[in-house]
Amino acid sequence: MVDLWTKSIVNMNSLVSRLHTLDKSYLLIIILTISLLLSFLYKSIKDPLRSVPGPRLARLTGFYITFLEFAGHRATTVAELHKKYGRVVRLAPDQLSFASPEALKDIYGANSKFTKGPIYESLGFKGVFTTREQNEYRTMKKRVVPSFNPASLNDLEPIVHRQVANLIKCFDKRVDTQLDVLPWFRMLALGVVGEKESVV
Repeated sequence: MVDLWTKSIVNMNSLVSRLHTLDKSYLLIIILTISLLLSFLYKSIKDPLRSVPGPRLARLTGFYITFLEFAGHRATTVAELHKKYGRVVRLAPDQLSFASPEALKDIYGANSKFTKGPIYESLGFKGVFTTREQNEYRTMKKRVVPSFNPASLNDLEPIVHRQVANLIKCFDKRVDTQLDVLPWFRMLALGVVGEKESVV
């Protein structure tokens, strides 16, 4: 037992003497690597989402989903992950994906207790869809809801039919041309709103 203890101390002294001879930059790299490994280990043990299935890399870093996003494969990969892991999949240390109608209602429903993610702030102007703060959302919604009652929608239907007919005529003139339809649908929306406002 004493021999084992003595050998351990000798080995420890040998390790310490080798560390002294290492260049400081190597020592810094070693310390950073050990720190990162310990940090990942600690996070994985204490992580409240550790039971949620998903790729191992997604548990450790958000770079996994960011890479998929920039590579243009996010949607297809997330669909494949749901096929493999089920209705709830982990995409990053702090990001989950849900694939169920119940989750959609719970997360995005009118009485949801969840706050929308920061990505909504980058989607353009502030509106009912992009607002993250609950009270502000409710105030905006109260102003918009009357536009969607059955009487308002019935009044709007002939206008939408006329504007869609105009859009189809424009598309018919460009049958052999490649089109970016986004501006055309924006014009359609503006046409409907503009015609509705002129009627009112």
